[in-house]
Amino acid sequence: MVMKFKPIKLTDHFYQIGTPYFPGYLSLGEKNMLIDGGTSAVANIIEGQLQALDIHPESIEYISITHSHADHIGGLSRLKKKWPHMKTIASATAARMMANPKVIKQFEGMDSAISKIMKEKSEIDEIPVSMEADEYDFGVDIIADETFRIDLGNNIVWTVDTTPGHAGCQIALFEGYEGTAAIGDAIGFYNHTENAFWPNYFESLTDYADSIRKIARMNPARLALGHNGAVEKETRKFLAEALSATGAYHRELVKRAGAGEPIEAIAKDKAGQIASWSGHMSFVVAMLIQVLIKQSLKAVKDGEPSFDLDPGGRPS
Repeated sequence: MVMKFKPIKLTDHFYQIGTPYFPGYLSLGEKNMLIDGGTSAVANIIEGQLQALDIHPESIEYISITHSHADHIGGLSRLKKKWPHMKTIASATAARMMANPKVIKQFEGMDSAISKIMKEKSEIDEIPVSMEADEYDFGVDIIADETFRIDLGNNIVWTVDTTPGHAGCQIALFEGYEGTAAIGDAIGFYNHTENAFWPNYFESLTDYADSIRKIARMNPARLALGHNGAVEKETRKFLAEALSATGAYHRELVKRAGAGEPIEAIAKDKAGQIASWSGHMSFVVAMLIQVLIKQSLKAVKDGEPSFDLDPGGRPS
């Protein structure tokens, strides 16, 4: 069978797996760890990639979840069903959210839609068979906070910083030996080819900006993004651009809403632009942009953040 998505070696101890749009990551030490669970359809892809790398599943002790959105936890239950020895690492907030029975219902619809799209794009051959409700395992075994430290051996040690804004439960993981930061969707959605950002401050604009600054203070050599792979050079410049793009996006939304343009019209217009280069479904983007407009207007009321990487800088 031809492998459609080959694992990508980023360093001697770190691989990108999954698909470009829904990547996971593999950290190698004396013991190993997966980062993010992709979607249900990605779980089988990850299994094949590990086989290609000759990585035995028994060596993977942990799977870390950056945040609890469906496109990052979708493969978790399937991977843990195959390899039940793996321990799930996530923030306390993510653990609470993933323990909520409503999560499964919300998750199933989105995960199924993603699988259908992947099949239409010939990224997978078959849509995964649905799991029964009692087969899902979103339980968190290890709570990761800012005191968290996990030593995989061979100098590979991961620490955690809380990075809310996109999601209140989000964490970024940092490994200092090779300088890798796995940041989930902390900078939103980025298209490398277009050099285009879609800011995703769904929970809080202020927290989102602060989280980007937190990541910059890690001084990472590379950024493992939640979508479309890694940024491997000039990471500080990239983060500054992400923050600047966020400020510009926020100001446009506020200006248009302040001029009396209906939120639905702004969202529909912006969604068409974003969908043209993001691969997202336009109607989904439109709903999410309405959330962003509300967060932008709330930030104006509460006090706008700086969009400069320098914490003491003025709003740019």
